Amino acid sequence: MSLLSWQPLVLEPVSHGAVAGVIHVPPAPHAADLALLTGEERARAARFAFIRDQAAFVTTRAAIRRALGRALSCPPESVEILAGTTGRPVLSPSHGSALDFNVSHSGSLALIALSPDRLVGADIECHAPDRGLRELVPQVMGEGERALLDAQESDAAFCHEFYACWTRKEALVKGLGVGISADLTSFDVPRVPVDGVVTVPSEVHPLWRIVTVEPAPGFTASVAVADAHSVIAFAPFADVIFWRGEAVPAHILTGSWMSSAQGIT
Repeated sequence: MSLLSWQPLVLEPVSHGAVAGVIHVPPAPHAADLALLTGEERARAARFAFIRDQAAFVTTRAAIRRALGRALSCPPESVEILAGTTGRPVLSPSHGSALDFNVSHSGSLALIALSPDRLVGADIECHAPDRGLRELVPQVMGEGERALLDAQESDAAFCHEFYACWTRKEALVKGLGVGISADLTSFDVPRVPVDGVVTVPSEVHPLWRIVTVEPAPGFTASVAVADAHSVIAFAPFADVIFWRGEAVPAHILTGSWMSSAQGIT
């Protein structure tokens, strides 16, 4: 792919919702990204057995710290990120902000999402048709999802629908902060209604708005926000993520801007 000339995409400020962008994961960590990590985070990165996993962790942590720093009007290196009660990364209460964020990476791409005052979850997956996906269906899919997947007549169609369902479920459980402890068969998101609102088995946050896109060939990504009235501004292939109208540097990925979600459901 050839490098395209970039034209900034300004994501309009949202009072309730999220902004999200897809960024490139380099083959190895960049020194500028490592410089933004804490000593504990650098030690964590060093424990990964493979360089590509180090790069994914370092790149996403630095990118979200830059975005949070811009949103909080403070240097990115001063942003304190903690592990929540379930291990989910959260912004330290010391910042006095309701900002929430979530990150995901798969293959050569990563997804970061931020919300000013709502829980947000994000998941991106690189398609891997040969991973025995059909065997996973009874373990992770609800009744409606299983029916949808069983109806697919080709492997390509099955793969397409599987990752759409999977990323939606992952975005939801990551937003809720329950992770793999959730019974993924207990709720269904085989299709997202036109208004993008789905119901999940949660007494505190039962209604979520979801956007699912294909940001690049062979990738599916979903973002979920805990509010039926939320707006999700999605910018795949972002070298700049705009938060409240101001640019937040991320990593450059060849591709093209997308100013609105191209739903696959």
